[in-house]
Amino acid sequence: MKKFKIIDYWMSMALLLFFIPFVALQKMQHFLIAYLIIGTWQICSMLVHAYNGWCTKKDGARYYYHWLTIASVLLLPLGFFFILFYIAPIMALFYTVLCYYEVHTKLQRPMDLLK
Repeated sequence: MKKFKIIDYWMSMALLLFFIPFVALQKMQHFLIAYLIIGTWQICSMLVHAYNGWCTKKDGARYYYHWLTIASVLLLPLGFFFILFYIAPIMALFYTVLCYYEVHTKLQRPMDLLK
């Protein structure tokens, strides 16, 4: 779990640090590519966390993030894609901060997870 979480954090950070200037320099022409690559990585990571039950306790931030993501995906066929278009970058940033917190706080004190 620890190795995956560290890789997950650094991969999310690398994708954001690469694509933010890339999209800015390209005058938003490649926003959709960045959107899909970052989103795909984070959804795959989210599925791994959900499958293994890592940090997905009922009142945790990741639990609520998973439900927000599921609700967003379910709203796509109803034509609410424009909302996801605007909130997805915020969700990607939040997900990276969440990964940072899990790696640098939760994994540093493994006995706290037993509570």
